[in-house]
Amino acid sequence: MLAGLQLTTLTRVGACGVLALLLPVNASVAQTLAVDGDHFNVDGVARFLVFVSYFHGLDRPEATLSADLDWFTSKGVNGIRVWPNVSQPPLMKDDSDLNAAALAKLRFLMSEAAGRGLMVDVTFTREHVAGEFTMAEYRQAITASVSALRDHPNVLFDLQNEWNCWSDRSGMTSAALSDIRAVVKAARPAAVVTVSNSCHPYADAGKNAFDVLSYHGPRDSAGTWATETIRLVRDLKAQLAPTPRPVRPVYLQEPNRFRYAFDTAGYYDNNASHYWTSVKHAKLEGAAAWTFHTAACFNLSTATPFSSLLLAGERTVLDQLAAELATQPVWGVQRPGRQSPPRIAHSP
Repeated sequence: MLAGLQLTTLTRVGACGVLALLLPVNASVAQTLAVDGDHFNVDGVARFLVFVSYFHGLDRPEATLSADLDWFTSKGVNGIRVWPNVSQPPLMKDDSDLNAAALAKLRFLMSEAAGRGLMVDVTFTREHVAGEFTMAEYRQAITASVSALRDHPNVLFDLQNEWNCWSDRSGMTSAALSDIRAVVKAARPAAVVTVSNSCHPYADAGKNAFDVLSYHGPRDSAGTWATETIRLVRDLKAQLAPTPRPVRPVYLQEPNRFRYAFDTAGYYDNNASHYWTSVKHAKLEGAAAWTFHTAACFNLSTATPFSSLLLAGERTVLDQLAAELATQPVWGVQRPGRQSPPRIAHSP
C-alpha cells in the first residue's frame, strides 16, 4: 500500500502523517485543527493543508453542498474557505445579532465538512453587512459566531478578509482587531484565529499576524507568482522569526486564480502547471497551507456541481493535485525543539 514511499527516510511524525492520510475518516468524530509552531496539526498529526475557495457555500443547496465536499475529498483537498456574510441572508445583521437561517446553513456546512475530515476557514467580512455597523458591533457578532460554532473544532476564524485594505476606515485598525481576537480567545481559548493581509508589499504582513500569518500573494499572468512562492514563504517566515515573536504557520490563503470571462484585470493565470508549481514550492519551503482560489465560488446558489462550475484548466489542477503533491514528499516545517527545518517526508 505504501509502495514508492521511502519509509526509511521518514521521521516518526512524517510516517504517522502518511498513515493518517491513508486511513478512512471517522465521520462520527469532528477533526480538531490546532497550531503547532510553524504548521497545523489535525487531531495531533502534522498536516500540510490544501484549501479551496468556497465563498458562497452557505447559498448551496444541501444535497449539492454534500456532493461538492465529496468531490473535494476525492481530489485530496483538506479544507474549504467560506465567507458567511456574502450569503443570502448574511450571517451577521447590522445590530450585531446573527441571522438564524444563515447560522443553520453554516452549522450544516461545518458538520458536513467535519464528517469528511475537511477543515473550514470561516472568513468574516464587515463590508458585506448592510447599514451602520460599528467595530463594537462587529466584535459582538464575531464572538457570537465563534460561540455558535463551539462544537466544531475543524475551524479557523479569519476576523477580516484583507483587513489592511480597509485599514482606519470606520475603526478598522490593528488595535481593534487585536481586541476582537482577545475577546474570541477568552471565550474559546483553543480557537485558531487569523486576520488576512493583502494590498501592500508583504514586508509588513507579519506584524499583524495572530495565530496564523494569512497572506494573499502577488499575481501575474506569466507564472512568476508561482516560481516566487519559495521566496514569498521564506520572507513571510522571516518576519515571524525575531524574538519575541513566536513562530507561526504561514497560510497562503488567496494566491492567483484562473481568468473568467467577467475579469478585466490582466494578472490572472490560466496555466495549470503554475498552480502545481506554487503548491509544491509552498510545501517545500514549509508553508502550513495553500489555497486553490477560484471565481467559481462567487455564485453557488444553483445545483450545478462545483466541478462543472470550474473552467476546464481548473478541473485539471484539482484532478492532478494529489499526484503532483506526491512528487514533492518533503515538507520544510520546523519541529519543536529543532533549530533548523528538517527535511520531513510527508504525504500530501
